[in-house]
Amino acid sequence: MSKDVVNESSAMTLVVKFATREGVSVIPESIRYRIKDVTHCRDVTGWTEVATAATVNITIDSTENTIHGDSSCSRTQYEERVVSVQANYGTETQYTDEYRYLIRNLRGFQS
Repeated sequence: MSKDVVNESSAMTLVVKFATREGVSVIPESIRYRIKDVTHCRDVTGWTEVATAATVNITIDSTENTIHGDSSCSRTQYEERVVSVQANYGTETQYTDEYRYLIRNLRGFQS
């Protein structure tokens, strides 16, 4: 499975749509997300609540896509991030999904 790639220190927007298995749009009672750097096993952004809607835009700012521990001699070509999204969290109808992407280390670029 290929993953989307974003350049380091670049902002991006993740569009999340909520629907039934039949494709009918639904508005959850609650929505939250978090961002983890799975390359270095660290939290980037803790659980953050967003306004409920059938479609939600999650803006990931440039600081959240900064290469961790970057140096001009870094051998890491990419870092992997995971955005976890939960709807109706803490209820019997809770739903959790994730989006994984890579951050390209731009050699010689200091964030």
